[in-house]
Amino acid sequence: MLEMYGQGMVNERTEQRWPGKFHCSEFDLDDEKDRGCSSAIDNGELKRRLKASACDTIRESEEEPL
Repeated sequence: MLEMYGQGMVNERTEQRWPGKFHCSEFDLDDEKDRGCSSAIDNGELKRRLKASACDTIRESEEEPL
């Protein structure tokens, strides 16, 4: 794999996960859609609120539900 992708091109956890996938006859090395933490909020909405409330305190921002 290192010859193909090069040193540092994939993280250590990905390298650890690949042998298990190969053992189960899964040969797709692309990222899995739902791998990792999912976001409970829309990033666009979060950016909009942060930009609109740049002068608000943290406490004021926490009080407004997303």
